[in-house]
Amino acid sequence: MSVVKKTHKKKISDLVIILVSLGLMLLGYYLLNEVATWEDPLLGNTFHIVAGCTMMSVAGIMFFLYIKSRYFPKKKRRKKSRPVFLKEAKERENYNSL
Repeated sequence: MSVVKKTHKKKISDLVIILVSLGLMLLGYYLLNEVATWEDPLLGNTFHIVAGCTMMSVAGIMFFLYIKSRYFPKKKRRKKSRPVFLKEAKERENYNSL
């Protein structure tokens, strides 16, 4: 697989994530501010309030995590050296001096 196809697929998946989170945010906003204010909605006002808030919060978290992973990647850790214990170091010195 060429590099061009990988970057193209990455751009498409990035676009899909952004569009899904935006669509979920708009649907939650519509449920919360429009449908919940109707006189007698189908499933009740409380359901639409809870569903709208949930959709908006899930979309916000999804968008935040996407931005965080895309533009603020984790720094690579350097390999740590092997710990040196004082007791082992003294034993090696005693062994080497014999």
